[in-house]
Amino acid sequence: EEIIMKKTFLKKSLMIVLAVSMVFTVIGCGKKEVTREKQMMSEEDKNAIYTYETIEWDEDLKDDLGSVQFSGNSLYTTVGNYNEETGDYENYFVILNMDGKEESRFKIPNRYDETGSHNVGQMIMTESGDIYGIAYDYMSEDVNGVWTWDEFYSLIKFDNQGTELWEVSLGSNSQSQIDESGEYFYVNRIIPDQSGNIWVFDTGACSCYDKEGNKLVTVDAIENSSGDVWMTKDGDFIVTKWNDDDGSVQCFEMSAIMQ
Repeated sequence: EEIIMKKTFLKKSLMIVLAVSMVFTVIGCGKKEVTREKQMMSEEDKNAIYTYETIEWDEDLKDDLGSVQFSGNSLYTTVGNYNEETGDYENYFVILNMDGKEESRFKIPNRYDETGSHNVGQMIMTESGDIYGIAYDYMSEDVNGVWTWDEFYSLIKFDNQGTELWEVSLGSNSQSQIDESGEYFYVNRIIPDQSGNIWVFDTGACSCYDKEGNKLVTVDAIENSSGDVWMTKDGDFIVTKWNDDDGSVQCFEMSAIMQ
């Protein structure tokens, strides 16, 4: 019995030693890998990755700050403020320089009342300073005691003062349509390409619009109802798609799409 206990103790000790040595081996490999990566980086790359600077926001940007994006040499974001005088909640599109100092802002034309709402979201700014957003309009009506509703999506272009330059209809839903077909239209993402065109990804396809609101192409193959979209440095799209069974990641070459 004593021999068996000694063998068991030796086995456990050996397992512990092996486990500890594996941990240190992994840590050691990681350190070597990081060192090799650092050696391959230029000084500029190291500074870009390992240094940061704190940006101090203006006081009213701290109320309800949206995600901060960058475009060219500017930052932009949306911010919501409660107006105590009117009792309304107001949203603004704010452009800042790279130091976080505000350059301009305009009030986003949202509306809410008893008949419905008009809400502009998913706002982006291109490197040339063009500003776009997706407008969502909801209207409801009491017809002989039965409430019906309709929804409309559109792409809007603004100047930097908030003036609407043009609006293009993208799609719509109605209660009767949903009841009959079960299909629902939704704009998932808008993203600019390197030429300043705007790509609109919805539940059925993606469409490209130029700076004047003209539709250049529609691609039914790129369907992005619940995933996300990124653009590579070469200008191609990476699209994640999800369905009831599984998910997938696809890459679409821009030059092939635009032919």
